[in-house]
Amino acid sequence: MADLKSGKFEIDEAEFERQYIEATKRGEKALREEPRAVAVRYDRQQKRVIIELNNDATYIFPPALAQGLNEATEEEIADVKVLGQGFALEWTMLDVHFSIKGLLSGNFGNKNWMLNLNERLSNNTTAQKPSRLHRKVA
Repeated sequence: MADLKSGKFEIDEAEFERQYIEATKRGEKALREEPRAVAVRYDRQQKRVIIELNNDATYIFPPALAQGLNEATEEEIADVKVLGQGFALEWTMLDVHFSIKGLLSGNFGNKNWMLNLNERLSNNTTAQKPSRLHRKVA
């Protein structure tokens, strides 16, 4: 058996075959079990991205939450499509990609983006809630 080499990595054919079989099993399991997008669109009136999933559920989020979409025009946000078998979305004009699994888990960007987003949302929520101590009682 010959060794297979790619850059600095080298494995023999038996190991390659083992890894290939394992990866194929993981992919087949994901196709059976994970939610996937079957359609996506941008609703300009609601200013929301709407994802229809293969389990008949719908996931909706405001693009302002998402890294790379937050400052995009409506035309750029509307240029969205489902990739491959539905595991990801692509905003072509923006070169922005999100996995369905990530979006469903509330992951709207990289680590720094999420830290800033969580801080911003926390500050907005605190500022918007009226304090019980300062509310007028009629």
